[in-house]
Amino acid sequence: MDHLREPHVPEPESYPWTPEPVPDDVVPARRMHPARERAWARFAHWGGLFGVLVGALLGWVAPLIVLVVAGRRSAVVRGHAVAALNFYLTWLLLTGLAAVASVYTTKEPELVPFVMIWIPLIIGCCGVILSAQDDGYRYPTAIRFIR
Repeated sequence: MDHLREPHVPEPESYPWTPEPVPDDVVPARRMHPARERAWARFAHWGGLFGVLVGALLGWVAPLIVLVVAGRRSAVVRGHAVAALNFYLTWLLLTGLAAVASVYTTKEPELVPFVMIWIPLIIGCCGVILSAQDDGYRYPTAIRFIR
């Protein structure tokens, strides 16, 4: 009946794959209130739209500020800020490429970047509305530069 005995299982702390404890500076000591999380998440999206309206290519500034200021304190805020930041960085890159390409290919080089400014405004408005309903919202045309 020795073969029916349970095998010796080492204690959990002796497993080689047991993760180290997470330091306190990585995990916040207290969570952000859900109302503040929503406010920061909305600011990331609305700030991106405002940045596009004010400076055409400045939509990435507000999501970056939200990511730096409140991104470490809440995973929800970080997710929204990263989604908005990736979207506006993508359109910054695409608008710059369109501007360079339009100088060499069209007779009216200012027309293509002008049209490229309207696309993030329209998609950004949709993002503001849909992100208010869903915490996992990601912009459909964004390249994930930051994860």
